Amino acid sequence: KSLNELEKNLKHLFNKKFCVLTSNGFSSIFLSIKALKLKNQNILIPAISSCFCFVHAIKASGNIPIFCDVDEQSGNIDYNSAVKIYNKVGYKAIVYPNHNGVICDVKKFKQLSVPIIEDCAQSFLSNSEIKSNSTFQVFSFFPTKISNGIDGGAILTDDINFYNHLKDIVYYGHQESNDEIIRYNFKMQNINSAFLLGTLSKIEDYKTKILKLKNEYNTSLKDFIDFEILNHNINLPFNYLIKFKDQQSCEFFLDTLKDFGVSKVFNFLTNEIELFPNSSPLVSATCSLPLYPDLKIEEVKL
Repeated sequence: KSLNELEKNLKHLFNKKFCVLTSNGFSSIFLSIKALKLKNQNILIPAISSCFCFVHAIKASGNIPIFCDVDEQSGNIDYNSAVKIYNKVGYKAIVYPNHNGVICDVKKFKQLSVPIIEDCAQSFLSNSEIKSNSTFQVFSFFPTKISNGIDGGAILTDDINFYNHLKDIVYYGHQESNDEIIRYNFKMQNINSAFLLGTLSKIEDYKTKILKLKNEYNTSLKDFIDFEILNHNINLPFNYLIKFKDQQSCEFFLDTLKDFGVSKVFNFLTNEIELFPNSSPLVSATCSLPLYPDLKIEEVKL
């Protein structure tokens, strides 16, 4: 019952025709690639990210991760870099994470005529306010996300053929005899869907709180000159991202936070940043301040 209700809620929230619930974010990306029936093909991802699951999902599907540079504000895929790499080596799909709640310009990237797997794990709130035309929207419901299901994931699409294929391979429970199709044990459990429905019932309250926290940060930090507030115009950010002039300044700030009991947090992991000029400073000189619904205004001021 909870699984069926969750599918309906997610389709309504993101204005998509079809929903397949999965066990986690990794399986959502992996299954989306499998639905495209790609093998030994280049798949584009950003050179930096908040998670290595993109690299592993591409490799596990039998394909090749190809890295490109990122936008210097958001850490999202840079369009010009994507075009340059497309012309140089080519690729058959793009896995595009919406870092920190900054949404992919799907219309622009569709000019490359390749499928777009849009990772919305960090953009759940901001994506809920627009209709995306990406081939797949994939989600993680791990507790580090606003949309907390303890664990779990989802794939949303408007393509009935992709949907039917995904429903066939996500779990082998309907299989009655051996055939040539490889199926997986990547279905969502009922307990995760029940927990996530509780989260979704508070989604509007979460939006209100995130806006309030963001505005408090903006007010508190407006007179600081030692760092730059990135993406400060984003309506519903996932993280509050700041960028220092160099790595030493960033590390000093993180050590200071630690002295006040605020845990030391990195924002981006790296793959091959030495090849990409925008990626390096985002890895070495940025960090994110806490931004989640049960954070108190007093804690922001501290």
